[in-house]
Amino acid sequence: MADLPPLTSLRTFWYVAEHESFKRASEHLFVTQAAVSHQIRQLEDFLGVSLFERGNREVRLTKDGQRLLPYVQQGFSALRAGVTLVKDDADPNVINLSVMPAFASRWLVPRLGQFRQLHPEIRLNLKPTQQLETFSDGEMDLAIRYGSGQYPGLRSEFLLRDSLLVVATPDFIAEHTPSLDNLTQLPLLEDTSTDEQGWAEWFRRHNIETAVAERCLTIADASMLVDAAMGGQGVALVRRSLVQHFVDQGALKKLFALELDSPYGYYLVAPEAHFVRAKVKWFMQWMKEEVRQSFGPEMMAYHGA
Repeated sequence: MADLPPLTSLRTFWYVAEHESFKRASEHLFVTQAAVSHQIRQLEDFLGVSLFERGNREVRLTKDGQRLLPYVQQGFSALRAGVTLVKDDADPNVINLSVMPAFASRWLVPRLGQFRQLHPEIRLNLKPTQQLETFSDGEMDLAIRYGSGQYPGLRSEFLLRDSLLVVATPDFIAEHTPSLDNLTQLPLLEDTSTDEQGWAEWFRRHNIETAVAERCLTIADASMLVDAAMGGQGVALVRRSLVQHFVDQGALKKLFALELDSPYGYYLVAPEAHFVRAKVKWFMQWMKEEVRQSFGPEMMAYHGA
């Protein structure tokens, strides 16, 4: 077997590639920027290729760097999983959970009291973030992600599929009486935090030609979009998972039958070894039951490839 470069160089390469910055990589690795540069040069000399294109404020992977990165990620994930298998859980009564802010505030947090009643011995630490959790620092136990479920080196447990539906407040509906005939004249709200289909596709499905972008308030934050809808600022095209509770309460009302199926879903994500931990098993069991009660079995039907 051919000799491998030092693991320190490979780990440094992973951090620089992830953060697209020597400076940010040095901060996460707790070393100097010069030390990071030295490790990358050492690795490039070993391989005989350039791994990064250097810019003034950021670096980008070369084609060789792009080819190498997934193997480095998988390699360290496999090493971490192996170490975890033979190492006791350092905090068996603590769950460190990474979760998207919108899902945390609109669905998860209001229900966590029920989990705490079932398992009072478990303390939950939430890290609301849009960034994908790599589990590279060994601190996180579990993540809830919204996406395709394909995360190299990690196990994904499907939780919930989603769809986009049209909603507005009862007061807004009473004042404007939204319909297919006048909808193009009303203020529209759209979430741009993902690459999901939006109003343009919704109107296309109804064979309505309109310049949606000229009248649409776009917000790259799903939770803020819900706030705008709840504040009566317009008609929102929003993920069912974030507004089902408000629809059930009558604070928002669904308009029109058409819902756009999302290509994404919610997943519990972690290294394979984390799923053998009792605390993770308990949380996963509770989450799946809560999802079933909130949305019904039809939204728990896996629809991915």
